[in-house]
Amino acid sequence: MKASLVILGGLLAVAGIWTSAFTQQQTVYAPDGSVLGTELVQPYEQHAFALLLVGVVVVVIGAVVDGSPRPQQVQFSPPPQYVAPEISIERHPVKMKIMVRCPSCGTLNDDDEDACVNCGASLKPPAGSPPRSEKASGKRSTERRGGGPKS
Repeated sequence: MKASLVILGGLLAVAGIWTSAFTQQQTVYAPDGSVLGTELVQPYEQHAFALLLVGVVVVVIGAVVDGSPRPQQVQFSPPPQYVAPEISIERHPVKMKIMVRCPSCGTLNDDDEDACVNCGASLKPPAGSPPRSEKASGKRSTERRGGGPKS
């Protein structure tokens, strides 16, 4: 609407200027009827000023008037409260894997293996021998009893 008012006012103003520039040649007669000469006459002089004035007023109104509808009441709401996301920690049981070193080559093997995966030597102790943990604890107990050098 704003642009159309400005364009309409501009056209009216241009029409007013154009009609004011429009002149006619008119013959001038003496009271006895003889021809005195010719003169230039502006027959639309009053209309030209009116068109120019109306055009300027419409351009000013178009420039001032905003074409948008009346603004609506805007309601502001408070920002939403921050809610921390729930964090779920899944607990998995720790799996321990016991490894046994091969007595022949020193390769680490699973505890449930019967033979070394590298050299094929038996990983199980011979029948009748004490388990590995008792062997290790037996060595420590003899060292503590005084089997070592005296100081």
